[in-house]
Amino acid sequence: MRIDRFSLPCLLMPFLLLVAVYILYAPGVTGPFLLDDPIHFQKLSGNDGEIDTTGEVLELVGSGSSATGRPLSFLSLLIDDNAWPAPPLEFKITNVMIHLLNTLLVFWFAYRLLTLLSRYSTIESVLLSSAIALIWAVAPIQVSSVFMTIQRMTLLAGTMSLLSLLLLTFAWSQSERNKSLIFVLVAGLAAFVGLFFKETAISTVFFAGCVGFLIQHYKKEHPYLYRTALVFSALLILALLIYYLLSISRMDELYAKRTFTMTERILTEGRILLDYIVQIFVPRMSETGAFHDNYIVSDSLFSPVTTFWSWFFILTFAVISFVVRKRLPLLFFGVVWYLSGHLLESTFLPLELYFEHRNYLPSLGLWIILVLGIYRLLRVKAALAVFVPYALLLSFVTFTSSNTWGQPGVLFHSWLRDNPESLRARIEVIRYELQQQRAGEAQRIFLDGQNYIQKDAGYYLYGFIVDRCNYFDNTFVNYNLDELLDKIGIGKFEHASLEGLNWLTERAGTDRCDVSLEELEQILQEYLSNEAFSEVTGARVSIENNMVKLASKRGDLDKAVRYLDSNYQLSGDVGYLLNAAYLLATADLFEQSRDMLEQARVDIDQSINPIERRKNELELADTKRVIDALEDRKTKAD
Repeated sequence: MRIDRFSLPCLLMPFLLLVAVYILYAPGVTGPFLLDDPIHFQKLSGNDGEIDTTGEVLELVGSGSSATGRPLSFLSLLIDDNAWPAPPLEFKITNVMIHLLNTLLVFWFAYRLLTLLSRYSTIESVLLSSAIALIWAVAPIQVSSVFMTIQRMTLLAGTMSLLSLLLLTFAWSQSERNKSLIFVLVAGLAAFVGLFFKETAISTVFFAGCVGFLIQHYKKEHPYLYRTALVFSALLILALLIYYLLSISRMDELYAKRTFTMTERILTEGRILLDYIVQIFVPRMSETGAFHDNYIVSDSLFSPVTTFWSWFFILTFAVISFVVRKRLPLLFFGVVWYLSGHLLESTFLPLELYFEHRNYLPSLGLWIILVLGIYRLLRVKAALAVFVPYALLLSFVTFTSSNTWGQPGVLFHSWLRDNPESLRARIEVIRYELQQQRAGEAQRIFLDGQNYIQKDAGYYLYGFIVDRCNYFDNTFVNYNLDELLDKIGIGKFEHASLEGLNWLTERAGTDRCDVSLEELEQILQEYLSNEAFSEVTGARVSIENNMVKLASKRGDLDKAVRYLDSNYQLSGDVGYLLNAAYLLATADLFEQSRDMLEQARVDIDQSINPIERRKNELELADTKRVIDALEDRKTKAD
């Protein structure tokens, strides 16, 4: 191929893009695991510290609890390691590589889109696509998507969405309808596969509708593709509505583990969407990061009053963009892209309120508006005079943020300074200070937190654990067990308590922790007595699972089996039946043990999830072999 002044930038721009983005993100790869990272990554431990059998791989990919289970995201963890504990470095490097791949896909998609619009020359398309890809990739709001390691789910779902959209641009460029449909089918397959990385890949349908609108406005070719995208978008909205109606009876239970209602969440998300948009275009270091658990909930449309004005602005802007869609199609394209990208995670589902990674692909629509809008209004020289300083500013903020993410001490302390009321930020700082053997500083931070955190039982449980589990010779907190139980009794639901109970149950009654088994039982019972915890199914299962471990430590077979059966009834997980069968066999109760195995087999045969069924079949076979061996040993002994 002849390299001329048009094709040379096409060859160089992607390479320069990747180099620039890598340089900006490289400092952050030395950072720590955060939030849900350890919860999910410990699944790499398998049965003996690593995953080295087919059954353990199936157990890993089937361990998700969301709608699709996200098996491909969990499978991707094996790229970096098959054991736990594991250092975060390789996982974070892989995340950066995926982000680089997505940057390349954004460039290619934007180039194909601009080419289809037939409004720009080749060199203009290359430069504008490079600008879109660069500013999308280096925007500071993307940093948490890359370095919150488990958000590889978001990155890979984004990969499949971008690949699907890229294939659709090829479908629109085909002169023959049959060839066009082939590209559509492959694009649909890519989006479908994306669902098994993360359910947000479903937004690809809305993005495709936006692309179809823009192409149809300027070229009016292949109208059937645009109509198809609109039909699928309408069906998707209908499916979400049906899902909501079918789930409405369970919404109270699903929201029981949150500190807000569904109405409060929807009201609050209006303010959050505007915060996101401001953070996208005018990033503030003090408001970035992973910890937003102290975000103020909107109690009503006017409390706080910014709730009303946020929703007024969003709805008004959406209506205006619709009214002027024929004169300003680009504006309509970007607004619908962004809002539809948030339709799944920023509406009625009982998710946490605020996470920056939810803007990973939705923000692309806004950047396309900005870059093409500036170019259209100002043309080349003036556009460059605006874009270059702005891109450099974003790059500087991202590099600074990335450098902070790569230094755990600086990272945690900066988040706590910016969010002193955040329980998560405070606990992370305390953990870090304890790891650094700075007990006095950890104690100061904990006691200071009592001025901000009143009803989080997990915070006080954490202080109790630190005090009683060989961290200090002196008193860390100023209350005894009875005072802790009082805090638990009035505490609101939060996940920190569940993590603390798991940790404490493993160590109570050992020389590593001065908490007796009787004290542990009091703590667990108090949590079960608190309706804020006991009415949340997942929380109750977790607490009762610790009761099983406690009963096993004490040799109380009846109580252990009773709680295992309760967990099975609550969760439907046959693993609890298999554990109960094993415990019964260890007590020579083989007939009851085999009854449990038979019940597990019936449940497994009725499973409609092939991965889960195969995983459970392997676990059933392993459990049966162990029980057979115990029975043979008993028979020979007799």
